[in-house]
Amino acid sequence: MEALDKYDHTLGNSFDSYAYHRIRGAMLDEVRRQNWMPRTAWQKFQQLKSTKERLEGELGRTVTEDILAKEMGIDIEELNQVQSNANKMYLASLDEEVVGGDGSQVRKLDLVEDTNSPDPLSIVEEKETRRLLSQAINNLGERDRLILHYIILII
Repeated sequence: MEALDKYDHTLGNSFDSYAYHRIRGAMLDEVRRQNWMPRTAWQKFQQLKSTKERLEGELGRTVTEDILAKEMGIDIEELNQVQSNANKMYLASLDEEVVGGDGSQVRKLDLVEDTNSPDPLSIVEEKETRRLLSQAINNLGERDRLILHYIILII
């Protein structure tokens, strides 16, 4: 609608051409506005990507960080920062399926460990230990059960 409102036919351009450039520009502006990464960081990432592709094409192998940093004229620390920013830029879905250790398809979410969650095997082992201990105590004579009960109270 903005392209329609601002189109000036006296300039000699076709409306299609004018609208195409206005709409494309508006879309690029919106994409840039929503991108968290500053333009300079984005440009460094693009430079890194093109330099890496060019060098790998020329050398016919994967390039080391030293070679890449030297070619870009930056130190290793700055190269690592550019790569770190680039890694943060891409989102990954936890619902995406990947190949598990046994060759089956597994959701990424199923591979994330909840360190606060108790280990199911430990829970089963503890229940089994309590059951066996209870059974062993019940098999004791009454005198031995009283002694064991007294010892537990002291501890």
